[in-house]
Amino acid sequence: MISESTSSPAPRLRVALRRRDLLLALPPAALFLAWVVLFLASFGAIVEVIYADADISSATMIGELFPKAPGDASTVLGYHPWYSTLWFELATHWLPGYRHVWEVGPWVVSVIGIALVGWATAKVAGRWTGWLVAIVLVCAGTRLLPIQFGSDIHGATAVNVCFLDAFLVLLVLHGGRIGRPLAHVVLCALITIVTAIGLSSDVLLMPAGVIPFIAAGLMQLRWAPGAIGKRIAVAAGLIGAASIVLAEIAVAAMHRVHVYTGAHTIAFARFDDLVGNVVHYFQSLADLFNGDFGGAAITARSSLELACAVAVGFAFVLAVRLGLDQVDRLRAAESAISAGREAHVGFWFAAIVLTSVAFVLSSIVTLSLGRYIVAVGYGVIVLAAVSLAGRSYAARAVGIAAACILVAGSVVALAKRDLTSNPGHYPRNADARLIGTFAQGEGLKYGYAAYWDAAPVTWESKLGVEVYPVITCPAPSGLCTYPWHEISSWYKPRPSTRSFLIADPRYGPPTTDFDLGKPDEVVTLGDYKLYVYPFDIASRLGDPKPYGINGS
Repeated sequence: MISESTSSPAPRLRVALRRRDLLLALPPAALFLAWVVLFLASFGAIVEVIYADADISSATMIGELFPKAPGDASTVLGYHPWYSTLWFELATHWLPGYRHVWEVGPWVVSVIGIALVGWATAKVAGRWTGWLVAIVLVCAGTRLLPIQFGSDIHGATAVNVCFLDAFLVLLVLHGGRIGRPLAHVVLCALITIVTAIGLSSDVLLMPAGVIPFIAAGLMQLRWAPGAIGKRIAVAAGLIGAASIVLAEIAVAAMHRVHVYTGAHTIAFARFDDLVGNVVHYFQSLADLFNGDFGGAAITARSSLELACAVAVGFAFVLAVRLGLDQVDRLRAAESAISAGREAHVGFWFAAIVLTSVAFVLSSIVTLSLGRYIVAVGYGVIVLAAVSLAGRSYAARAVGIAAACILVAGSVVALAKRDLTSNPGHYPRNADARLIGTFAQGEGLKYGYAAYWDAAPVTWESKLGVEVYPVITCPAPSGLCTYPWHEISSWYKPRPSTRSFLIADPRYGPPTTDFDLGKPDEVVTLGDYKLYVYPFDIASRLGDPKPYGINGS
């Protein structure tokens, strides 16, 4: 009888705990489901608007036209060369539905990267924590979702960071040797190649992923005993060093086929700009997760945006505290902390610190540059969730509430059609079809337009017309070739070829700024005017270099 009476409360206690955990899980699960439904319902329109952005569709346009370019043509990409995106496009161009693969593939890979981070977090801090991280990062909003789709605007770099974190945790959990020796070598070689591809495409991966990976691996000399720590440290060091060497080889190989990054110089920020850069940093970080520091009229929507900013700030404080605690433990005499947890925390804390410092000290900092600090955003969410793992029910409830606020911001953005409203007023499918139909009816194939119009019209017309970017300049015609995201053969004059110029009331070129002679006709199509000329406009374009134009 005593045994029965003393054991009976335990099942009731476990049931009560399960119910309380269920109450914590229900709100984020419901919001996740709402996000998925809204996302799928608007999927086509979201993809259309994202690829109406020339920064993203320029990659697909070049992917289409690169194989057709003559061997002596040179290709100039963006601030970073996004070779990985171009290689992906060239490798999949043969697929019947390659256009859909190019548009949706980067987002699918982004989700896979997030899933790996969720797995790594679950392994070192529990399933509850892993699922929370995955939900917050997958349910992206107005700013983060286009980056996840846009592999050429640092979206691929964020994926590389996720892969490095997951591989490091896997390596630590297996004591520095994953499976049989051959399997271990193959996996290490694969992650090295993937990392090298990413690093050759974007030097941002160095502070955001490669250095944190090496540093967290070396820290295992402290957290893992004896030979295990040495194996992990050696593996991390060799993978990091080999990826750097292979990245340099890949860049040299692309230079040999005349593919380059755009000419630009990134300087250190001026001392009197540092305070402003810090403000822009926190605004950009909050912006990634639907946060706004203010300036809007007080409404329910702006209040939610403020709440998102506060939630990001709360997560940032938790992340920094956890990272600093780990630094303190490095000086401790003894530690019983899990080596896997420390590798995970050390990696993301290093990624946050190094990427943040690089951002703040850079001369390129302006508002809404969250694409440069996606690794910081991911790391803040990961470390905040890990710091709450194992804490009291009340602490976890606060963490769930903050996560729900962030996901609610994304849900509202989808519900309000922020992602499909085309705030940049870029050309959409209907505009491209209208322009393409007119051009083809007039026997026109080649056209020219402002950067923000050229690639979207070309991509959405499915190459029915090829529209190349131009920029206003002091040349006699008032127009120059565009110095970035271009292939030189685009601007080689075609004899006996009629062409057209698209004038956009928002993005230009202004009619007062160019003089190409008398057009054959001027047609108004929606918001755009088309000037048709009896010659190839390329013959009248100037070189932007003498005028100090870099296209940025």
